[in-house]
Amino acid sequence: MEMCKKQIYISGVGCLLMSCFLVSPAFSQSGDVSYEDKLKKYRADSLAAVKKNELKQQKQKEIQAKNAVLIESNNALAAYKRKRYQQAVTLCDKAIAMDADYAKAYYIKGIAQKKLRKYKESVSSLQLAVEKNPNNAAAFFALGGAFDIIGKVDEALKAYDDCIAVNQGYYKAYYQAGLVHMNKKKSYEKAIEYLKTASEKNPKYDKAFNGWGDALIKQKKYRDATKPLQSAVAVNSKNYLAWWNLSVAYNNIGNYSKGLDAAKQALKARPKFAAAAFEAGNALKHLGKWTDAKQYFTRASKDRAWRKSAQYEIDTIAEEMKKKRIENN
Repeated sequence: MEMCKKQIYISGVGCLLMSCFLVSPAFSQSGDVSYEDKLKKYRADSLAAVKKNELKQQKQKEIQAKNAVLIESNNALAAYKRKRYQQAVTLCDKAIAMDADYAKAYYIKGIAQKKLRKYKESVSSLQLAVEKNPNNAAAFFALGGAFDIIGKVDEALKAYDDCIAVNQGYYKAYYQAGLVHMNKKKSYEKAIEYLKTASEKNPKYDKAFNGWGDALIKQKKYRDATKPLQSAVAVNSKNYLAWWNLSVAYNNIGNYSKGLDAAKQALKARPKFAAAAFEAGNALKHLGKWTDAKQYFTRASKDRAWRKSAQYEIDTIAEEMKKKRIENN
């Protein structure tokens, strides 16, 4: 049917051109060009006109197809932002069905699957996203996070490094790579290298300073740790983890007054943070304020993770107070 329409169109164009030509004075007066040559020329012109029209229609179809893919992708992103993650995945699948090379759809699908805790599926989608578009730093970053969750540490680090290679200013990639080196690889010097760089890339990113200080604490470099941790709380006074780490650092270098102040700041930001209550109790114990220390240890003991340690300190204080009473009598 389509071929038939095409032939009719060509014939129609040819007849129109020929009719114009045959009635023209030039045709009747010119004897330089043969009828056959002129007929060939007008047939060629007819075919050229048809070809031009076909190309125009094809271009319009391509534009319409791209617009349809873009619409589905944008709808998927909107669904993701509204936390409708399964809907986002479904819309991405529609976009991919229309264009299997559309990298953005794979990226949105991957981050939505990650939210749905479908981590292996997320990895597969994000791998396709970076394959289709190797310049998408965000996709490499998301891939690193997905790999980390499923325990593929080396793959996670490579993805973060690939993210950095695409965009050297992607400070969160340095930060996450630093955490992986610190918590999974136990490579504290390497962790510090990444975390320090993250803080340099974005001096307002308090998490990077806290991570840097945490890595130093894990190396028992408590005095060195106080500097990045002070920077962390200077940037964000509500960063309770940084305040807690700072209290740990101060207590371990014997500066119990500052350790107590830091622990109190952590508790101000997060009142039920047992770890900070324990450090406050630890500082007060060394300052000789046993009654106050006992109150903080009791507060810490309400958290199951700290119960045993806190109870030990409570019992120790009770023994010390008992001895003190006996001595006084």
